[in-house]
Amino acid sequence: MESKSTTIQVNGWKTVEMRKIVIVSLPIIFLVLIVPIVSAASYDVIIVRGDIPTDYVIASIYAHSAGIPIVLVNPDSIPGDIEKELAGYAQSGYKGLLIIGGKEAISLGVEDRLRGMGFSASRLWDWNRYGTAARVAIDLWGKAESSVIVNGEGYQDFLVAQRVALKNNIPILFSLNASITPETKDALEKLEVKQAFLVGNGDVSRALNQMGITTKTIDVNSKDLEEGTPPLDLDSIILYSLLIILALIILISLVYIRRIFRERVSIPSMVLVPDEQEIIKAIKNNYGAIMQNKLPEVTGFSRPKVCRLVKVLGDRGIIKREKKKKTYVLKLKSRVI
Repeated sequence: MESKSTTIQVNGWKTVEMRKIVIVSLPIIFLVLIVPIVSAASYDVIIVRGDIPTDYVIASIYAHSAGIPIVLVNPDSIPGDIEKELAGYAQSGYKGLLIIGGKEAISLGVEDRLRGMGFSASRLWDWNRYGTAARVAIDLWGKAESSVIVNGEGYQDFLVAQRVALKNNIPILFSLNASITPETKDALEKLEVKQAFLVGNGDVSRALNQMGITTKTIDVNSKDLEEGTPPLDLDSIILYSLLIILALIILISLVYIRRIFRERVSIPSMVLVPDEQEIIKAIKNNYGAIMQNKLPEVTGFSRPKVCRLVKVLGDRGIIKREKKKKTYVLKLKSRVI
């Protein structure tokens, strides 16, 4: 009989411990699986050359979307005030740094200086502005249902294109006057763009329509330039949904952890009289719960004696009774050691 009791206690301990491990592990497992998905942005600072408006425009949209600073430098040097700004970022723990443009745009000397400040520098560039814009869109955005397409030769349209892109949280690509360059076409296909906002290049709409892309031409008086809260894209919706799910999992886990780890009062068995110990033993041997009407058969006590012992143990907070039909379910409320 004692051997059976010991086995039951050991199995019960294992069950409780497994419940603890599973519940505590849920938020950790969720974070391990989800964080790599929702934390795609690996850059803390973006560097562009100050006198190349095309690089600045395409980089500014992503910087705004990711909530990271964009810093302007000279082709072969870093101005003193900019270097102080970058030093402040480095001291604050900013490490990942992205340079937009090749070594002709921003020299290797500038890159070496940035690395010397403690940054881990990477570059995105191509042989022309069309390729660079395409690389930035593909590498930093991944997928985008919409995109702004602006004439890469029409600097006067860049501000309008930037405003539309910022409002809709979408990348900017360049056309070459009235044609779609191979680099831009490749980016549209890889991004899986379904709609294009055209700025200063309405002549490319036919080529885009042939690719299955709907177009909308923007002018300076368009409502698409009105200020407002940018609509949530699919990635943002997924991110917010996952954060809500994570919060709920953590909340539920905390509730269960509190219940499981709630400290129960320990009572030495020596303070119980032998008859009370028999009641406790019967409950333990029955997996921690027993019907009160079964106790006379298990213990050999009379029903009145069982009722009296149960009442005493209940009044002392050692066991609890839960009504079930015409009898009670008895469970341990305190740990008897």
